[in-house]
Amino acid sequence: MQQQEGRNVDFPESLIKLYALDLISFASESLGRNLSSEVKSLNINSSIDDFQEACIQVGTLWRNNCASGGEEFQNKLMNEGILFFCLQILKNYFDNMERWEEFDSRKTALILFQVLANAMTGNKPIQIYLYEISDCIFFKEIIPKALLLGKIFTNVACMSIYNSIAKGNLQIEFEFFSNRELMIQLLERLYETKHTKEWVFLIYKKYFLSKAYLNEESEDFFFHGEETCRLMLEEIEKSADEALLLDLLEIIDQFSNEEVQAKEPTPAAGTYKSLIEFCVQIINILREKFLPGETGTIGILTYKQFECLFVSLECLSNLSSLLILSSAKSAEIELRTECMAAMLTLLGLSCAVKELKQEGSGLCIDIFEHAGLLVFEDEEDEEKKGMYLGYKTLLIRTIANLTFKSREIQDFVREQEGLPLCLSCCGVQEQHPYLREWGVFCVRNLCEDNEENQKFIKDMNLEGIDAQSEEILAKQGFKANVQNGKINLEKIDKSEQGEEKKPEEPEESKQL
Repeated sequence: MQQQEGRNVDFPESLIKLYALDLISFASESLGRNLSSEVKSLNINSSIDDFQEACIQVGTLWRNNCASGGEEFQNKLMNEGILFFCLQILKNYFDNMERWEEFDSRKTALILFQVLANAMTGNKPIQIYLYEISDCIFFKEIIPKALLLGKIFTNVACMSIYNSIAKGNLQIEFEFFSNRELMIQLLERLYETKHTKEWVFLIYKKYFLSKAYLNEESEDFFFHGEETCRLMLEEIEKSADEALLLDLLEIIDQFSNEEVQAKEPTPAAGTYKSLIEFCVQIINILREKFLPGETGTIGILTYKQFECLFVSLECLSNLSSLLILSSAKSAEIELRTECMAAMLTLLGLSCAVKELKQEGSGLCIDIFEHAGLLVFEDEEDEEKKGMYLGYKTLLIRTIANLTFKSREIQDFVREQEGLPLCLSCCGVQEQHPYLREWGVFCVRNLCEDNEENQKFIKDMNLEGIDAQSEEILAKQGFKANVQNGKINLEKIDKSEQGEEKKPEEPEESKQL
C-alpha cells in the first residue's frame, strides 16, 4: 500500500479511489490468506458504506492479530504501509468529522484506532514510527481529539498514551508530559470507566517518576505553584461537578501508597519533594479560611474543600516517609518545617476542647468534634459523612515521619509547644485507628538523642502508661517509668533489646 506522506485526502470520493482497490489485496497479504470470500470486493466506484464495512471487517482482523500475533505481525503492518493507511483514514475522520458522522462512521474510526493502539503495544520501533510519521499527527492531533469522543475512544486513547511511554521513549514522554491541556484532559476523564482510571493512573505514575530519571531539576509538574493551587481550589468552589484537584490528589494518594507498600520504593526524592510542596500549599491556602482572621471570625469549608484537605493529609502521611527514605536524613529541613507547622496547627485544632450546639445548622458536627473545623454537610453523599475517621492518625503519622532522626524538627516541635499535643495522641481513640501506635512512635522519634525533649516530657504530669503502650515503646527502643506523676523515657540497651529493628513505622500500622 503506497504511503503518501502528509497528503490531505478529500472525503469521501478521493478516499475510496485512493485506498479501495488496495484494501482487500493488502489485507489478504498481511493476514496470509485470501479474504475475497470473507470481505466484499471494492472498486473505485464503491459506496462509502461498502468501504466502511470492509474497513471494519479487515480492521477487526488486524486489531485481533496485533494482540495475538506479537511483534512479527505488528512489524508486518508497519512495513507494508497498513499502519499508515489506518493513520490517514483517522486523520481524514477527525478533519472531516461532521461529514463522516453523516455516514455513521464512528465504529470505523474506532476499529482503526484500536489497530494502531494494539500495534504499538510493547513495540518501541512502531511507537517511534507513529511519533515521527506525518508530523506527529497521531500524538499531536488524533489522540487528543479521541479523548473527547466518549468512553471507548477515551479508553483506547489512554491505552495508546501509556503504551507509547511504557518502554521509556523520552521524546514521546516529553511530548505528552509538557502538554498541560492533555494532562488535564486525562484528569477530567479519570472516572469514565474502570479501565480508563487504571490507564490514567499508570500515565500519571510515569509522569511523577519522570523527575527521578529525566532530571531532578527538570520542569515543574503542571500543577505546581501557589497560583495554580488557588485556581484549582476556586474551580471546586464554583462548580459542584468540578473536582480536578480532588481527582489529582486521589492519584497522588494512590501513587504514594503504592510506593510505601513497595519492597524498594523508587529513589525519587525530587518527585516526593514536589508532591509534598503541592499538598502543603493546598493546606496552607485552606488554612486562610479555617483559622480566625483579624476580626476573629472562622471561615467555613465546603465539603469538597475538606475532602481536599483530608486527601492531602493521606498523601503527606505516605510522602513524608518516602522523602526521608530517599534522601539524607538532614535534607529538606525548610520543607519539613513548613509541613510540620501545618500539621501542628491542624493537630492543635483537633485536640482542643470544643462543642458545636447548632443542630440543623448545615454543619458537620462530627468533623467539628474530631477535626475542629467548620464544614458544610454534603447532603448528596451519605457515605462521606465518616471522612473524619482516622484524621488525627494521619496528622500524627506525618509528624512522626518528619521528626525521624532530625534534631531541627524535634526542636521545632518543642518550641512550637507541640510535645503535649503529640503525647495526647498516645491513647486509644476509636474514631482514629492506630492513633496510639503512631503516637508512641512519634514520641519515640521526638525523644531520640534529644535530651531537651526527654526532659520536657519527664517534667510533665502523667497518670501512667498502659501495658500495650509500654510494649510498643519497647519495640521502638525505649522503656517508660512513671514516678510521682513524672515519666522517664530511657533508651533500651541493644543487648537488652536484641537485634535492632527498622524504625520507619510501627508494625501495627503497615497496612495504613
